[in-house]
Amino acid sequence: MTDFENSIRAVKEIVLRESHKHKANHLGSCFSMIELLLAIDWHKENDDLLLLSKGHAVLALYALWVQQGKIKREELSEHFLKKDSPYLGHPSHPHLPQLVHYTSGSLGHGLSLASGQAYAQKQQGSRQKQYIIASEGELNCGQMWEAVFSTAHLQLNNIVLTLDLNQWQATGRTEDILKMESLAEKFKAANWNVIEIQEGNNAQKVFDAFSQIAKEQSTHPTVVLCYTCKGNGIPAIVDTVESHYLPANQEMIDHFIKPPQSGGNK
Repeated sequence: MTDFENSIRAVKEIVLRESHKHKANHLGSCFSMIELLLAIDWHKENDDLLLLSKGHAVLALYALWVQQGKIKREELSEHFLKKDSPYLGHPSHPHLPQLVHYTSGSLGHGLSLASGQAYAQKQQGSRQKQYIIASEGELNCGQMWEAVFSTAHLQLNNIVLTLDLNQWQATGRTEDILKMESLAEKFKAANWNVIEIQEGNNAQKVFDAFSQIAKEQSTHPTVVLCYTCKGNGIPAIVDTVESHYLPANQEMIDHFIKPPQSGGNK
């Protein structure tokens, strides 16, 4: 396994164990995006900012910071979801100002927040990029589409929007709640640079895609359409609405920590 794949496994194990200990939900939302989260973190420059617009998956972000040594595992394990804890159920800038640049959790606002920062940075001549991870359910929000058009109009090529297209929302399949067909064509029509990752949980393909993004010099904002699987890698809840609500259990942990099969993290 590569260092990147080892990091993915380490983050996933932390998420499973802390979800089990604290009976924390949104496990499926974390596991559909962990490869994306680590690929962004692996390739972004030090002064680039990351906004987790789908803030309910914050446990994956905390786990990444533990794996990087930015927060202590025992602190997260003791205080996660506790009253007055900095480790809340959504990212909070007032509680973790050195690590969380944007408070999120109210869905549909992430791109607007990042676009404002990106515009200010361009006015100041900065090369800082804004990376956003958003859920496909957020595309139900009108504010997202206002931000899509205004971001392109302002030529904010320092925006990289990653969409975790895991086919589910909180109460059912996306196609049953509000169909979002031809997303690539919609973003192209809005004058965005469009990149698609058909296997959004394949570590190598995700890594390669973000390597290319880091090298490109697009004159337009970039959207990365990642076709993922909710609850990826956890057979008991994979591709189910229940994965949005159920915490991890010991059986899920035991299954995960078995020695990985040859071929790496798919």
